[in-house]
Amino acid sequence: MIRETIITTLNEDNTVHIAPMGVTKDNDFYIIAPFKPSTTLENLNRTNQGVINFTDDVRIFAGCLTGRYDWPTVETTEINGQRLQTALSHVEVEVKKSEDDEVRPRFYCIVKHEAIHRAFTGLNRAKAGCIGSRYSGESSTHVTSRKN
Repeated sequence: MIRETIITTLNEDNTVHIAPMGVTKDNDFYIIAPFKPSTTLENLNRTNQGVINFTDDVRIFAGCLTGRYDWPTVETTEINGQRLQTALSHVEVEVKKSEDDEVRPRFYCIVKHEAIHRAFTGLNRAKAGCIGSRYSGESSTHVTSRKN
C-alpha cells in the first residue's frame, strides 16, 4: 500500500525541503523512492535521514505543486531534522540501505522515532480529490521538471 505523505529533509544549508511523496512499508523498513533528479534524493544521499509526515492538510500537497514550500515546521526528537508542525503523526527515519535505479532509487529506512499528534478524522471528497489530482498529471516529464 502506498501512503501519501509529505517528506521533510534538510538541505545542505540546513533549510527544510518539503516534498509530497508516496511511501511504502516492507516489514521493518519504510521505503522512500524519490525521482532522479530531485532535492529529496540529494538530501537523503547526503544526510541518511528524513521525516515522513502524515497529514490531512491538503493545502500542503497543493502548495508543493504550486511552489509554496514555507510551511511551519518544528525540530525532530531523535534525528537532525524538522517535521511539519501540523502533521497528524510523523516518523523520523534513518537510511539503512539504498538501491540505485535510473529513475527512482529506493531508500530502505528504519524508524528512529515516531509520534501521533492528533487523530485522523477522514478526508471529505474535496480534500481527497485534491490529493488525487496531485497524481493525475504525473508523466515522465516530472522526472526532469520536479524538484521533489
